[in-house]
Amino acid sequence: MFGNKKNRSERSFPVMLAEELLRAELKKLYGDEVKLFQCDIVATPPLLVKHDSVTISEPERESLAHDWMAGSVSERQTNIAAIAGPFERLYPENPPEDRRHKLRRVEAICRVYTITTGSVQWQAHYLKFVVKNEYGQVVSTVERNYAGGRLDGKESAKNAENPCQDMSDSQTGANFPSIYWELHGVA
Repeated sequence: MFGNKKNRSERSFPVMLAEELLRAELKKLYGDEVKLFQCDIVATPPLLVKHDSVTISEPERESLAHDWMAGSVSERQTNIAAIAGPFERLYPENPPEDRRHKLRRVEAICRVYTITTGSVQWQAHYLKFVVKNEYGQVVSTVERNYAGGRLDGKESAKNAENPCQDMSDSQTGANFPSIYWELHGVA
């Protein structure tokens, strides 16, 4: 009757983290009034990370240096295509009540990772996004690295503080079904 769609509240933590990172970075660059509209998000399922991966953070690399940690590091890539705004007024001579604003297309990719040591705790590795005008021309390109490591095979240093670190730190071990099986209804 209601189809098979998930509610917004049923999105996974890595997807919510990627969206909040994008919101926070847009607000830092363009002000508090910028909002995301028509947000299409596609995330890969959690995939195991290998030591020789072309995209790997420093904490992951250090963990995978130990043989017993093999199979305990996972990643998710999240692609976001959104309409964001307002960026600037279409008619600057009009009064502030004028609600006609220019919107922009934003395309972003975010990589998050987890090092499973009893519970799943997702952390942000990087966020890259481009802002395009109404004609599809790139207005700005932004790259934020929240953890040093390799990006596309090249070493890259941490260049930004994670604006959503509180969100990452607030994760608890209760999100790991094999430990807290009562909470998840797993027998």
